[in-house]
Amino acid sequence: MSVETEAGVMVRGGDETASAEIDLYHCHLPKLAEAEYVEWDPGTGEISAGPRFDEVEPLLEFTERHADELPPGWP
Repeated sequence: MSVETEAGVMVRGGDETASAEIDLYHCHLPKLAEAEYVEWDPGTGEISAGPRFDEVEPLLEFTERHADELPPGWP
């Protein structure tokens, strides 16, 4: 699994987009990379599954399968 750039991540429009991109780049991706869930190259923006991705993949798949059951506005 690989996302070529940060643009491959779905975010809301408007000012929220800029805020989400800043949070993603400066907070979320570094933490996910540090935990080895993803491998991330800040220079190219390339993101791929890390050595521990299999630990969180079932949760991500479950959330995706049941997205219609999540509360409104849930990220």
